[in-house]
Amino acid sequence: MFLTFCQKLIFWVSILFFTLPAQATVTLIEDLSFGTIVVSDNSVVSDIIISRAGQTSIVNHIRVIEPGHPAEFALTDLPGNLEVFTSAVITQATTSNPPPAPATEQFTISSPDIVASVTTNGSGFALVRVGATLSTSGNGGNYVDVQYQGTLQVTFNY
Repeated sequence: MFLTFCQKLIFWVSILFFTLPAQATVTLIEDLSFGTIVVSDNSVVSDIIISRAGQTSIVNHIRVIEPGHPAEFALTDLPGNLEVFTSAVITQATTSNPPPAPATEQFTISSPDIVASVTTNGSGFALVRVGATLSTSGNGGNYVDVQYQGTLQVTFNY
């Protein structure tokens, strides 16, 4: 089966918890996005992997129409040369669609890709990128041309 539509996949980084001093600032620069893709055959599980470095890997039957990108956070107003520990957890492993969306197969999000720690520069700035893997159901069902979204929790600690 060949599906002749595209899905715009944006994985919202909508929950952010962090433990930093009151003067520290965490700014979400970009949400994690898997881009615009076509699922050409959903009879087997297919994956699109966006690494934290921005590299895209495809397994099986996904075609990229518009490339995605990792989430990007700017940490500012911290002491210089400070080690900040990071972690990411997928809090909504199955995607959902904003209403009013038609019934459709959903994707599964897994394997968040984030550095274990980052050190701020002399000015107290650090950039953190987060990638992940998006997988199809592989059950032969159809994906509708709508936006899919999920939730990721990122923690910054020192």
